[in-house]
Order: sequence, then structure tokens, then C-alpha cells
Amino acid sequence: MRNILFVSNGWSGEVSYWAESFKSKKNLTVKFEHLWLSRPKYSLMYKIFNKLNLEFDVDHLNKRILGRIKSFNPDVVFISKGNSIYPWTLKYIKYKHPNIKLVSFSNDNMCIWNNKSIYYHFGVNFYDLVVSMNISSYRKLEKFYYGKVLYIDKSYSKRYHKFIEIDNKKYDCLFIGSYEKERFEIMEYLAGNGVRIDVYGNMWNKANVSNISENLKIHYKELVGNDYNVALANAKVVLGFLRKVNLDTQTSRTFEIPACGGFMIMEYTKNQDRLFAEDKEMIYFRSKEELLNKVKYYIQHQSKAQSIVKRARLRCETDGYEYSNRIDQILRNFDKN
Repeated sequence: MRNILFVSNGWSGEVSYWAESFKSKKNLTVKFEHLWLSRPKYSLMYKIFNKLNLEFDVDHLNKRILGRIKSFNPDVVFISKGNSIYPWTLKYIKYKHPNIKLVSFSNDNMCIWNNKSIYYHFGVNFYDLVVSMNISSYRKLEKFYYGKVLYIDKSYSKRYHKFIEIDNKKYDCLFIGSYEKERFEIMEYLAGNGVRIDVYGNMWNKANVSNISENLKIHYKELVGNDYNVALANAKVVLGFLRKVNLDTQTSRTFEIPACGGFMIMEYTKNQDRLFAEDKEMIYFRSKEELLNKVKYYIQHQSKAQSIVKRARLRCETDGYEYSNRIDQILRNFDKN
């Protein structure tokens, strides 16, 4: 039995999937400390400091962590992102509690300043282990962190991303995700060439919709929980795009969409082809013209699409692409030492 203190930077999306997976482990006792105790109030001073990559610890997270360590005596402190954790807090923990293992984790590319704070950058070398995504651009972390790094692939949640089969599908083509200019331009191209697309997600108010095709329908809302799962399974084709600002070569959607029974056509990368074999377990595209041809083809050939989905789902299960398996990978790293 191990005691795990999970320090979260939020309680939604991927952070909650990690937390729930930790809680489900029978050999772990897990306690939590959250960045926010109440609804955050973004004052002008807070916004200024954020721009300077200095995150306010408004709800005294550093103090709460030290108090929780004293009362709980964890074996591992697992810190998600950790932009509000002061370097001197980490140094104090290592000095007072040398047997505690400090783990830093983030789904984001912590090599770029868009994602990390000054506190993280100068505190990272107090961690015993940094868990980062298995993406080549993320490996630049090793230029400023000199300890042990575990690179893992992203994941899906067995509890939340359930396989659903729907015969009469509501959407021809679906995209769920945030606005980015390049994504919007590709979808405009598809819509202008006769593909009906429904879009859900954040920041779509930034899109210039004055001249868009009637085939492109933006819903200006998120889909979460079961609504997310059902929508994916209800689409003949789901579009998959990578985050360019993060220099990503895989994404959580790579795993979540096939896990939910969604048939995805995704931007090609060698990294993703390693995870899901091209044309067998996932369909990839390398240009908007290729994407257009494949979208039109698979809208009309749903039996072939669903055969690919089932193989992708099987790959998720047999190769351990679930959060619980990633936690086992992390804990095994300490068992080796």
C-alpha cells in the first residue's frame, strides 16, 4: 500500500481522469490538494503576473501541501503541472522529507513558456521524476531538467470513454475542439466542397464566419461527459487535428475518439502511426485535398469505417492505452530503484 498526495491544477478533463484513475487503484491511498478552493477571481494584478509567467498562489496551495504532508505522510507527491508550486516549497520537502518521491506531470509541452511558469522552470530539478508526453519536441525538457524523465503516451479513460455503437448517425462530419486558424481554414475548404460539418468547442467566436458555407455549422458550446461520447459515436467521420502551438505529434483525442466508437481521420505523424497502424486501425491525412477525398469516401462506406474503429478500440485495450496503465508505469519506475 502506498500513500499518494495528488496535487491538481484543476478538476476537469484530463486532470480528473488521472485523479479518478489514482482513486480506483486498490493498492493506493490517495489524498488531494487542488489549486483552487473556490471560484478563481482573476484580478488585474493576477493577469499581469500571469503574463510575466508568475502564477499567484491565491488559495495558499504551497502552505496546504506542507500541512497535508505532515498529517498524511505520503510516499509520493504527484503534482499536475505545478506552475503555482514555489521552488523553495519543493526544496523544503526534499530537505525535511527525503524519503518522499516528488513527481511532476503535465500533458502539455513544458519546454515552451506558453505552458510553464518561472516557478516551474526553476523548481523542476527538485523533482525525483518528471513524467512527460512521448513527443519529440517535449524532449527539450532535458535541456533544463537533469533528473529522470519518463516519457509516456497520452491516454483514454475506461470509466468515461465508453464504446458506443449507433447505426443511424446524426452527423456526416464532426469536429470537437478549440478554434485554431488552420483548423478553421481546412474545415472551410471541406465545407466549400460539399461536406457538412458540425463543430463544437471553445473560442469559436474568434472565427470569421461572415462568408462561411452553410455546410459548416458552429455550435459555440463544449461537449463534455456522456454528450461527448454520444456525439463521437453519432458521427460518420470525426476530424482529428493536432495542436500546433504545442508541436504535438499525438493528442488525447488520438485515444479518446476510437475508445468511444468514433471513426476519426487524423493528421498523419509517425508517432501516431506507431500507436495505430495506418489504414488498419486509423485513417490519416497529409493534405486538405487528401482529407476531402477520404472524408467523402468514408461517409459513403460506413461498414469499412466501423471495421477500422473496432480494430482501433481493440488496440486501445490490448496495448494498455488507459490511464490506469500509465499510473502503473510511473509507480514501477520507483520500484526499480
